[in-house]
Amino acid sequence: MIFEKMAAADMLIYATPIHVFSMSGLLKNFFDRFYAIGNSEDLRVSNAGLMFHFVDHRIASKPFVALVCCGNLEDETPRNTLSYFRTFSRFMDAPMVGALVRNGASLVGKGRNENARDRFPRINDVYAAYGEAGRDLVRFGKICQRTQNRANQEILPVPMFGLFKRIPSRRLKLKFVERSKKFFHSSN
Repeated sequence: MIFEKMAAADMLIYATPIHVFSMSGLLKNFFDRFYAIGNSEDLRVSNAGLMFHFVDHRIASKPFVALVCCGNLEDETPRNTLSYFRTFSRFMDAPMVGALVRNGASLVGKGRNENARDRFPRINDVYAAYGEAGRDLVRFGKICQRTQNRANQEILPVPMFGLFKRIPSRRLKLKFVERSKKFFHSSN
């Protein structure tokens, strides 16, 4: 029944929280079942030149969006899952038309509460960008890069936090963590 609904859809959204640096077990089980319906004796070559067994292209080759949510702030946290989706795209001839990654989800809780909006002023722009992503999909069949950048932006009110995360100094990061604990405890 699910595969028939997927075949009838114009586009798919694969959404998952990150659990232990990977997609949820539920989504992974879905993909395992999805691959199992293919004929493993019928070898094919994808448009990207990758060999794989036959899969039902009415389902497998749909354009899709990867929607990933994780509590951690590090860019490394969703990396395995995003890599999986890029590989899936190449093997299945399925265009990945967007990747929305919301890190720091544990900071804002359910998100749409005034406390989160006061502590993280950028969250309103992120919510607006998610709405724009839906409009982009309808109008263009993909999420525009500008919209994707807005949706995936850092939400912490710390100037240049994205660059700070890439600094290899452990001592500096420990100092930041200590100060952030004071900030979050004083905000509650």
